[in-house]
Amino acid sequence: MPNESALPADEKRDLFRVPVATRVQVNAAQGHWLGYSVDCSLGGLGVCVPVLVEIGTEMEVDIELSGSTSVALRGVVRHRRAIAIGPADEPGSAAAGEDEGCVAGLQFLSVPRAVERRLTEFISHHQRRLMPRVSTPVPFEYRLEGDRRTWEGEVQELSPGDAIFVGQGPHRPGARLQVRVEVGHQDYGFDACVVDSSTAEQSDSDYPAHTVRASFDEHEELTEERFRQAVRDLAIERVRSRRRD
Repeated sequence: MPNESALPADEKRDLFRVPVATRVQVNAAQGHWLGYSVDCSLGGLGVCVPVLVEIGTEMEVDIELSGSTSVALRGVVRHRRAIAIGPADEPGSAAAGEDEGCVAGLQFLSVPRAVERRLTEFISHHQRRLMPRVSTPVPFEYRLEGDRRTWEGEVQELSPGDAIFVGQGPHRPGARLQVRVEVGHQDYGFDACVVDSSTAEQSDSDYPAHTVRASFDEHEELTEERFRQAVRDLAIERVRSRRRD
């Protein structure tokens, strides 16, 4: 019996791609790093590394799925996007720095069926954490890891597993955040990681506004369930409000 799924590798990279930050140990000829993913699918992974790797570079990655559980896979860089990792510009993480890294898009070279099952469970779990989604303003603030300053963001979308917000200044993929969000008159605090950042269309500040997507780390089950319920209630209220309008 074949050891791998018959689904073509390119389709598996795109199928069930979920924007999630999880810890990844990367081993390559250029070095060994501990970083964070920006997305994951059955056929590939986007991961932040502190060097500008060449397309075609092969890497071994150890992906943390939950707690102490991980899977080891080998992949090849199919695309890359440069990011600066040097001294941060105000107020987000680096936009132009001394050093340059990248988000490397890996295609897995081989995924045994047992590993594919575990990846499927991991991806399905985090897809569920992205629903329901609600587009409505909520009080939101965050700090960059290692920075005492607190910044306010304008939330565009919120789910139990992530937030898309407009922040001032650049935000480097892989940057760690501490987030506070108020839903249903209750404060919730999460550790989070930037998985995407792009320049927003408008800015009323000295710093260019950026649309940022941050993936929330998982918390203990009770907090996760309470937050999910609060977001669900907010989504229901939003729908009812639109119907009244």
